[in-house]
Amino acid sequence: MENLKLTNLVLIGLVIVLLISAIVSFSKVLFTGMSGLEWGSVSDWVSTASSVLTTYIAYRAYKAAPNWIMQKSYEAGFNHVSALMSEYDVIENDLQKLYFKIITIRTNDPKCTETWNEVEALAYRIIALQSKLYACQRWNILVLPETHRCFARLKKFCDISYSLQGCIFMKDFGAIDIVHNELGKLKEDIVDDSSNFKKHIHDYFQFPK
Repeated sequence: MENLKLTNLVLIGLVIVLLISAIVSFSKVLFTGMSGLEWGSVSDWVSTASSVLTTYIAYRAYKAAPNWIMQKSYEAGFNHVSALMSEYDVIENDLQKLYFKIITIRTNDPKCTETWNEVEALAYRIIALQSKLYACQRWNILVLPETHRCFARLKKFCDISYSLQGCIFMKDFGAIDIVHNELGKLKEDIVDDSSNFKKHIHDYFQFPK
């Protein structure tokens, strides 16, 4: 956004400089040899006309600058959301694969530690993703409440998975069944979220007009 403001200031400065140049050139042509009623050479008039034309073009560019800046801001914001949702799709896919490892894990499983490390790594990725979601406000993009809830479900999946770790260690099979059911339902909700994101993106993000 700072770069866009700088561009606008440069355009304003360019218009001012060219306008001053055109006035000076016109004055030079107008007053050169005034005593002899000479109105300047043809080349002087051509130079003045060129300066005036250049100033006009710069002025038109300055007038069009706000629209150009808004368009570039919209494109940058849309690209941010597109990258954000692409990353969401990757995380959602990894979560689905990790789900089956989690519900089949046992205390004596040699891959137990590896699985919990994967859950931890996924949780950090989700936290980073949520941070990017909040960054949408840089481009005046409104993130609707349901979008936040969808992203929160990803983090909740990791939190519930961590609770399963304690249940397995304590061999609390009743609690294990409850956690498995919670994870299964949550996984299906996340699948629905992902499907809806692919179809109705404007129901989750409002872009500036």
